[in-house]
Parts: sequence; C-alpha cells; structure tokens
Amino acid sequence: MNFFKRKAVRYSILALLLLGAGAAYYGYTEYNRKVKDIATMHPDFTIQAAVLLDEFSKNDSLSSKKYLDKVVAITGVLKSLDKDEKGFFTVVLGDPAANSSIRCSMDSAHNAEAATLSNGSIIEVKAICTGYNADDLGLGADVMFNHSCIIKK
Repeated sequence: MNFFKRKAVRYSILALLLLGAGAAYYGYTEYNRKVKDIATMHPDFTIQAAVLLDEFSKNDSLSSKKYLDKVVAITGVLKSLDKDEKGFFTVVLGDPAANSSIRCSMDSAHNAEAATLSNGSIIEVKAICTGYNADDLGLGADVMFNHSCIIKK
C-alpha cells in the first residue's frame, strides 16, 4: 500500500498546511499592523494632575492597578519641558514648588506640538500610564506616562 494513500497521512498533511497558512497570515497582519494614534483614543480617565499625584502618594499599589496601561487625560500646570539628545520632548506637569510631578514622554507623531508650550501654562495631555517612581530619597515622586499628545480645546 502506498504511503500517501492512507487517509491519516493525507489529513495530517492537510492540517499542517492549514496551520502553516494560518500562522503566515497572522505573522503578515502583525508585521503590517499600524499603531493606534493616542489622539484618536478615548481616555479611560480624565483627571487633574494634583489629584492624580495625591492618589499615587496615598496608595501607589491601588493607583497603579487603576491607571496602569490605561489612557488618561491629565490637566495641569506645565512645570517644565525637557528635550533629550534625540530631540524628543517630555512634558512635566505639576506644582512648580513641589518635587513630585507627572512626566509625559511625547509620542513621536505629536512631538512638534510640545515645542510650542511655555512653562506655567495650563495644558491637557492624553497619555498611557506606565508606572510610578516612588520618593525614597526626598527627590520627589513621578508618575510616568508615554505615547503622549497635547489635547487642543
């Protein structure tokens, strides 16, 4: 009896071919997937910068569970605007007299929006929460965000 005439072998080869085609399709779609623009995403939370800092300072583990990997719209005073060696901006929100702040790394598609900001102005930023750096040495705590964009009103 011929090896390829057995039904089990034919079905096994067919199953492997279908599995391979499915894996190839998944790989192709993931490779060509576009990143969602943060400006078009609906925020899970809308909050004042001072309130957000207060929540994290009181209970950082509970706040991390609540905000981590969520889209958050934050309104606050621009404390400073930091630019790294590659030209990307980080918007720092919070009370200029306090050590704690909210640090929002700008999305590369929205980096130019940050260049027009001035310290002391009240702005709204939409971003994804990535974590909290607690204040262990008296230098101030930071709530970290990335993929940020400035919300125009």
